[in-house]
Amino acid sequence: MSQLDNAVIQSVYRLFSAKKQAVWSEFLRKNITQEVIYDILCGSCGKQFLQSIIQIGQADEIYAANSWIKENFRHAFKVEKLAEQRNMSVSLFHQKFKSAVGRGPLQCQKRLRLTEARRLMLDDNKMKPKRLWSWDMKAFHSLFGITGICLEQLQKRIFSIFRSF
Repeated sequence: MSQLDNAVIQSVYRLFSAKKQAVWSEFLRKNITQEVIYDILCGSCGKQFLQSIIQIGQADEIYAANSWIKENFRHAFKVEKLAEQRNMSVSLFHQKFKSAVGRGPLQCQKRLRLTEARRLMLDDNKMKPKRLWSWDMKAFHSLFGITGICLEQLQKRIFSIFRSF
């Protein structure tokens, strides 16, 4: 351990010792706290500490993007726009999003759409086909992987599914 690491330990000890005193000084607490922060930043792990703080700030941006996706999963969006709004390149946004959330932004959207479709189908067995039409047809086609099918065929297929319930 370096001298600065020992200084952190001593400063933290003084901070807790001062709190036990009968007269607790807010001024003393603020100064010792600043001393602890200074010693941590200048210590052997200061660089790693700063990097982790920076990554936490970027994680907030990723979680905000994930929240936006959860609120707007029914509509198409471009990952490029999300990355631009967060002041990141597309590749960095993908990398950070995947490490924070566990899957890419489009995979999250697809998962949310599938979950919503299941929820609607299992909703007290009162699923009505009209509710499905509230989604735009492009999203519906992409959700179920249906391509090159006309609207009438799609309605027939959906009604046949509901008759089986």
